[in-house]
Amino acid sequence: MIEPPRQNDAPRAAKVLAGLHLAVTTTLVVALSWFELSSVDLGYHIEYGRQFLRTGRIVEVDPFLYSEPGRRFVNANWLSQAVMAFVFDATGWQGLFALRFVLTLAVFACVAGALRSLGLGAGAIAWAWLCAALGAYERLTERPELFSYACLAAQAWLLLRGPEKRSTRLGVPLIQVLWVNLHSYFLVGLMVAGALALGDLCRGRGRLRVWAASWLPLLLMQAAACLANPWLVEGATFPLRTVGYLHRENVMAQDPMDPVRSPWGVISEFQSPFGFIGQIGANRTTQAYLALLGLTAAALLAAAWRRRWGWLLALLVLVALSTQMRRNIALFAVGGAPLIVAALSPRRSSAGAPIVAGTVKRPPETGPESQRVAGSGRLAVNERSPGMGESLSRRLGPVLRMAAIVLALWWLHGIWSGRFYFDERRPARRLATGWCDHIFPFDAIAWMNRQPELRPRLFSDLTLCSNVLPWIRDELRPQFITTNTFAYSPDRLMEAWDVGLGKVDYRRLFDEHGINVAMLRAHDPMRELIGALARDAGWALVYFDTRFVLFARRTPEHARLIAACEQTPSRLDPQGWIAESPRRHETTAYRLAAMGGVPLCLGWHAQARPLFAEAVARQPVYFEAWNNLGVCYVGLGRAAAAAGRMDDAERELTEARRCLERAARLYPTFVSAWYNLGLCRGALGGAAGMRGDMTQARLNYAAARDCFAKVLRISPDNAAARSNLELSERALGTLGGTGGP
Repeated sequence: MIEPPRQNDAPRAAKVLAGLHLAVTTTLVVALSWFELSSVDLGYHIEYGRQFLRTGRIVEVDPFLYSEPGRRFVNANWLSQAVMAFVFDATGWQGLFALRFVLTLAVFACVAGALRSLGLGAGAIAWAWLCAALGAYERLTERPELFSYACLAAQAWLLLRGPEKRSTRLGVPLIQVLWVNLHSYFLVGLMVAGALALGDLCRGRGRLRVWAASWLPLLLMQAAACLANPWLVEGATFPLRTVGYLHRENVMAQDPMDPVRSPWGVISEFQSPFGFIGQIGANRTTQAYLALLGLTAAALLAAAWRRRWGWLLALLVLVALSTQMRRNIALFAVGGAPLIVAALSPRRSSAGAPIVAGTVKRPPETGPESQRVAGSGRLAVNERSPGMGESLSRRLGPVLRMAAIVLALWWLHGIWSGRFYFDERRPARRLATGWCDHIFPFDAIAWMNRQPELRPRLFSDLTLCSNVLPWIRDELRPQFITTNTFAYSPDRLMEAWDVGLGKVDYRRLFDEHGINVAMLRAHDPMRELIGALARDAGWALVYFDTRFVLFARRTPEHARLIAACEQTPSRLDPQGWIAESPRRHETTAYRLAAMGGVPLCLGWHAQARPLFAEAVARQPVYFEAWNNLGVCYVGLGRAAAAAGRMDDAERELTEARRCLERAARLYPTFVSAWYNLGLCRGALGGAAGMRGDMTQARLNYAAARDCFAKVLRISPDNAAARSNLELSERALGTLGGTGGP
């Protein structure tokens, strides 16, 4: 005889499933937090912090700039810089890694505390952690904003406990005092508190006296705490002035595919999060953000149904901030996750108790006094009962939890193998400790420090300059710019960016500032500058490694160094680099392609080709590597044509066509692939014309024209594509045809 299930079996099974969900999500949070130190800003933060610890004076004028010295700025990150510098100098890289990890865990602990204060259990915490982790993970780096996330999560926890609590009245203003000196997001805390307070005021009639006694003193103390900074009113209003500047310059919410309308527009974190829809480089973060927005819409409806106006207003504040720039997605995820989950949770916690401040309330009473609620964290005892929600949750909850567990396990496998980060094109992320060799050029710095003949001044590119600063010898330390964009004018930032793209004449810039050494990361934004310096007889390549290149100006002081250290293509052994790369890791293809960037930028196509070929062999869907492999074949084909070896030229160009067509098929909106394919087809047309095959010449020129037209449909302001389109049409006209497939 089969015994009927006992009444407690279902709740016990639900608790076990919720516990498993929490355990798997906890592992995912730890895994997403466990990666090499990789912030491009870390160096200048450490050096500013060291200056403060040595002198007791906050850095308000960057002493390490030679391009534009003397520009004053509000250093809103001074306390976090001091903390990072102290930890790094006392404990090294592992200590800095531990600091970041502890801050990250503190963020998630506070999210859990906020939900526990509402009477929610392990299942709700797991959902909130999943939302916060996927939405915020790309920003959980060793930057001052990580302190902001911890402050926001801690304040949210205290505020949801209720403003009448002593811990809230003391803790919120104290956190605000720390926050205003740690990072410039501090006004977000005041905005969230104000939203919760306003929502609590709207809960019912006759609440003004209770509200004034609980919320008003707290808000006044929190606002006063914003003045507890070295600049007083100027420091307290600094975030508002910054946002005003970004709005005036049309930086915020800019689509990444639009032409740059302001120097700060080149910084992707200030661009619109919606502009990254369909962009592979931020695919998972964008998908998580869109999912969070969908959950928020449902949470807003649920909050309105429950008359949780404070939750509703706080979520609207965080959503509004997130829509303005991509970097605010993490802020929304951390601050919004507990509110979203609380609003969407059934009325009763996993233990069967109503969602109040951790206790079971007496039955509902009637009369105005039953409307009284001490704090925004408590649900009114007569709020509308979501009985249907509880029933739906009992039916769908286990299914959704199992789906979340399976997805989390899949993501954990991807993080372990490296696929998770490869799919997002994050070469600086690996499940490892220490520092990332893709970001920190320590081998190049060590080489420079051993060369006393090198003469100032040094130019390093925007993604590299700050992480050169703390470790370079003093006479080479001054930088053209750093990643602290407040320390110099926006025009200087644009100049440094455009010189790498070839839009600014590097010879004029280098002569004007007396630049004698250039250290550059070998990647796309620096390809034009690296290639120009490699061809310039006045400069010599004196060092390269798998990521970075160093050029020295040919001066009498550098003559001996150049004679001993000048590099040639024969010095680069691509097979040796391939042999030294990890053999069984998903990110190997990305690392190989990054290595290939060195010879590719230098114009050494024969040395670059094996690296990209190995990358696509490891990852056949790696369309960027296919594109660069095609560029190598185009370069080799042109070299063969220049040497009069036309058969070799056509063979190389045909192989280039195959690679570039593969890249375009894999990613149909990849502008570089279509543009390079147009160049390749044009070169094939020229080769066919030279051997007298006019039919093939017309076909190739027509294909080139179509490729450039495709580029202009994707990127209408692409001047190079427009120019080449006209050349293709002119060539077709000369051949007396319009072409065709």
